[in-house]
Amino acid sequence: MNKRIKEKLRNSWARIVGFYFLDIFNYLRYRFFKKDIVFVYQMGKVASSSIYYSLKEKKKVVYHVHRLNEKHIRELHKVQLENTGLIESKAVDERGIRLYNIFIKNNKRPVYIISLARNPIERNMSAFFQNKEYYTKQHSYFDTDKLTNLFYNKYDHDTPLMWFDREFKHCLNIDIYDSPFPKEKKYKILKSENLNILLMRVDLEDSIKENIISDFLGIKNFKLKNKNVGTLKSYNEEYKEFKRIIKLNESYINRMLNSKYANYFYTNEEINEIKKKWLKNI
Repeated sequence: MNKRIKEKLRNSWARIVGFYFLDIFNYLRYRFFKKDIVFVYQMGKVASSSIYYSLKEKKKVVYHVHRLNEKHIRELHKVQLENTGLIESKAVDERGIRLYNIFIKNNKRPVYIISLARNPIERNMSAFFQNKEYYTKQHSYFDTDKLTNLFYNKYDHDTPLMWFDREFKHCLNIDIYDSPFPKEKKYKILKSENLNILLMRVDLEDSIKENIISDFLGIKNFKLKNKNVGTLKSYNEEYKEFKRIIKLNESYINRMLNSKYANYFYTNEEINEIKKKWLKNI
């Protein structure tokens, strides 16, 4: 489906109204019937859809959101309009502002948050390629040199590097970098007032994620069911080819992997392995 048509459907009035009434219903369940609420709250392209849909099957009041910070959202929409002529997820982002106001801001009841991290190079390439039609203005398009140029010059590479500062720090008043991340375990649980936060790396095995989430939320027999998996999408072969032949320059690789974000979540040995993987293509 053409991206412009898809965007009209994603931002339709029917969807906006549906979101509004569902959010009111969920607020009543949370506020008066004391149902737990879970936010799968992270940047895009970090394999979070599987967690969200699996929790929905457990009848949890659960939301899947990338942004709650209104300032961040307005800045992002401005950049999207300048670079692509479209706002990718206006309805979803406007909903995020509402969810922050009714569930996070000035709220004293418990909130459970699950957030994931992925190596920034892979994450950026995946996010760019999935949405390449916004940049190329074409439904079917594959020209490695031109895509590489668009990737460098149009995509916001700071998304993974700054996401926790732009979102967690602003909306939750939590700076994850204030305390170390257990890099060998690849997950960490934070508690701050009414917030219960689980940070995980995406490369944890599913069976380990299932056990961690089960313990974190106090649910039994939790199983992950894959959703939105890149290997199942029609663009998979093109994406694999793009990753195989793209030549990332050394300064870009170093910028991503020398970042505060990468060094927080990954060991020096892991960072060196990621660097070797991408430097070999130069």
